[in-house]
Amino acid sequence: MLSRDELAAWLRLATTPGLARAVARPLLDALGSAEHVLAAGDATLLSLAGAEVVQALRRADPRDAAL
Repeated sequence: MLSRDELAAWLRLATTPGLARAVARPLLDALGSAEHVLAAGDATLLSLAGAEVVQALRRADPRDAAL
């Protein structure tokens, strides 16, 4: 069973505008879990999927809403 944090990470990935399934799958394969994808640094994400993916994930980061 997924932990609450892992479920939240999966939901965030699934609902991130601009993050297509064809892009998310290789990230998950390379990093192992949705939590690891979301925790990855910009350089790692950039090397795996490109700038557009980094921007999409950062725009969708709920931690940024509190700023």
